[in-house]
Amino acid sequence: MTTPTQDLDALNEVRIVAYVLYGSTLPIYIVILVKMLSSKDWRHQIPLIIVSLLMILNLASSIVFYQLEYTAAEKYFNGDLSHLELVKQILLACNFTGNTGFFLAHWIFAFSYLALSHRLELVSKGQPEDSHNCFLNTVNAIVCLINVAICALVWVFNIKLQFKAGEITFDIL
Repeated sequence: MTTPTQDLDALNEVRIVAYVLYGSTLPIYIVILVKMLSSKDWRHQIPLIIVSLLMILNLASSIVFYQLEYTAAEKYFNGDLSHLELVKQILLACNFTGNTGFFLAHWIFAFSYLALSHRLELVSKGQPEDSHNCFLNTVNAIVCLINVAICALVWVFNIKLQFKAGEITFDIL
């Protein structure tokens, strides 16, 4: 069994690791985004621009999450119980934002390569490139909505303190 001081030390170590890991990756995504936006053919890179934006959102929300988690635990350990419910809500919102950004970024990245390979296959068969474009766009919209809906369900379950239901729902992704 750990003491509150050991728990606080562990949270501090996790916070430091989050700063090192996410803080070192964040500038890379920002530089990539700026480079893509400054190129002449940025319109051809819209899916990758969206992926970069979503990953920046994911990394920023993760940094905020771990910092706030440590700060709240430190205040709780020192007996300050003010705004505890607000902190919980912000932590859950950061978790939702980070997870949604992460899953959407990876889906959009995978989908852009799926669409590209589909276009190449159509060209190799001599068919028009946009013959199944409506179907692909529909699949993309449905999967994006499912990603957001599942993350929102996890958020709702966690707000209602139904953590087991939230974990089961999260495992679907």
